[in-house]
Amino acid sequence: NHLTNEQGPSIGIYPLEGGNRCKWICSDFDTADAEQYAWAYARAWEYYGIQAWVETSRSKGFHVWVFADDWMSGTIARRAGLWVHEMADIEAVELNPKQELLEDGGYGNCVRLPYPASAAPGRQTMWDQAGTPIPLGDWVWQAIELTTPVSQLQRLAAMWKPKERPA
Repeated sequence: NHLTNEQGPSIGIYPLEGGNRCKWICSDFDTADAEQYAWAYARAWEYYGIQAWVETSRSKGFHVWVFADDWMSGTIARRAGLWVHEMADIEAVELNPKQELLEDGGYGNCVRLPYPASAAPGRQTMWDQAGTPIPLGDWVWQAIELTTPVSQLQRLAAMWKPKERPA
């Protein structure tokens, strides 16, 4: 129904499964400069040889997605995303997964999936760097072919260090 029913609900996905496993990273940009920040963040991923996908979100913002080729820990996903935010000099306001671990068995935070049939024109669609929307079928094949090896994300995650808090 998400993909075909214009009256149907759009669905979302939770990044962490089983408390600490995930296969994707998604950063949400909802500020006045959301488009500029989203494309800069995507280019920062691409600097490291990682395909990042820019999606117009449901309202005014943008999502940037990265997909792994296998399951990784929430720690690897979150820290890799934080490292790329740091290197791009863009604040990580809403980076998913928002936690490295869900100890209480909860779900964490949900992100709406792209391409719902109910989306307004030009919304919740992936875009190429030329500013052209990518049709769903084309994007699915590209996303499958261009997943990122977990080892590559692990290397980025290892570079991120938490900032020390003032005493």
